Amino acid sequence: MVKKGPKRHLKRYAVPRAVKLPRKSLPWAVKAGPGPHPADRALPLAILLRDLLGLTSTLSETKKVLAERKVLVDGRVRTDHRFPVGLMDLVSLPSLGTSYLISMDRNGRLIPLPAE
Repeated sequence: MVKKGPKRHLKRYAVPRAVKLPRKSLPWAVKAGPGPHPADRALPLAILLRDLLGLTSTLSETKKVLAERKVLVDGRVRTDHRFPVGLMDLVSLPSLGTSYLISMDRNGRLIPLPAE
């Protein structure tokens, strides 16, 4: 058989270095989908909400929050859990009254900083 199309799976140890994730905890990670930022310098929205911010505990919870249209990226509602969030993006949660600016730490990893 022949491979058809791009890979949609991503093992956690193969996540780009720009994403700050523990590599040896679970086998799978969410792969960033197509969007405004390249995959090697982007953070999928599911990883941001679940692993970095800790707002949800599972991927299914994350998908439900996104389906309820509660997350804005740069002022636009995003419902795809694979949407790539990149440098200088503003992620807003109006229901919680919080906003996060995506920035880089000194090691080149993407981190969310609370925006005022």
